Amino acid sequence: MGKKVQIEFSPSSFADLERLKAETEATSYAQVMRAALKVYSWCVSHQQQGRKIKASKPGENVIYELIL
Repeated sequence: MGKKVQIEFSPSSFADLERLKAETEATSYAQVMRAALKVYSWCVSHQQQGRKIKASKPGENVIYELIL
């Protein structure tokens, strides 16, 4: 059986969590948090290897870099 963690969110952070749950059709807040942890872990791992994480819109020259 897994470990339980109790987290207190600010109202705006909880609104973000609710929005993400609805937009992704997640069945629980825990499912959203597990997915978020996977993405965060991936980002940290790549940045520790000296890689940069970037995003851009098709057809635009603007590139956004994720800095943690």
